[in-house]
Amino acid sequence: MKEAVPATAKIHVDHVLPQNAIRQIEGFDSLPKGVQNEIMKDPANLQPMIKSANCSKGCKVEAEGAGWMTWNGKPVSEKYKMYLEEAQQDFRTKVSKIIDDNNALKGK
Repeated sequence: MKEAVPATAKIHVDHVLPQNAIRQIEGFDSLPKGVQNEIMKDPANLQPMIKSANCSKGCKVEAEGAGWMTWNGKPVSEKYKMYLEEAQQDFRTKVSKIIDDNNALKGK
């Protein structure tokens, strides 16, 4: 079941895997700046989210500690948390592959 978004809601673009977590992936900082920017703007890692939810989620990563626990005083849906953890891991894997491919091109 999907939630209805009020017409007056402010929508943000949320990074499924937060940008700070992407920057911490080993080898990310060795990528060319253009590739880093493409990764940060990759639509596969973006989702629309109500502003208040995005601010509540912040830079939390599900696989690192407790993850995103509450929003508006209520627990975050376990189903959504499972989706989020899988999506974050999938994107982390994608970034790691880009890093590996870049290193292979450079002969590392």
